[in-house]
Amino acid sequence: MKQKGSFTVEAAFVVPLLFLVVWIVIHMGFFMYNREACTAIASLAVLKGSQMEQEGRRTIEKVITAYVKEETEQKLIFTDAVCWDIGISSTNIKVTIQISQRIPFQTLTYEVSEKMGRIHPVSAIWEMERLENIK
Repeated sequence: MKQKGSFTVEAAFVVPLLFLVVWIVIHMGFFMYNREACTAIASLAVLKGSQMEQEGRRTIEKVITAYVKEETEQKLIFTDAVCWDIGISSTNIKVTIQISQRIPFQTLTYEVSEKMGRIHPVSAIWEMERLENIK
């Protein structure tokens, strides 16, 4: 009968630790979701920009910036900071997105960078025909 309150004492130590582990797992899930969402956003932004061959550099940059801003606001959850950088040259488009998210006891950061060459549609068709003739 002397062990009547031992379960309460043990539970007082175990339950907070269990809640902490569950909380960390949930926040890690949010971080992993945000990481994959950033990768998808950057890939689609680069693809969107590479399809705008006839447009000027500033127009492409405005479209990509608007797309990245809208998508990060809609899809990312529980992030502390979101930064992006868009680089457009005559041959390449590069989009870099960096997120940081605070989880218990530390801050996690992730940076994704996607790059794609700008190909003129006529050049792409010529290249495809050239590759078919090689066979």
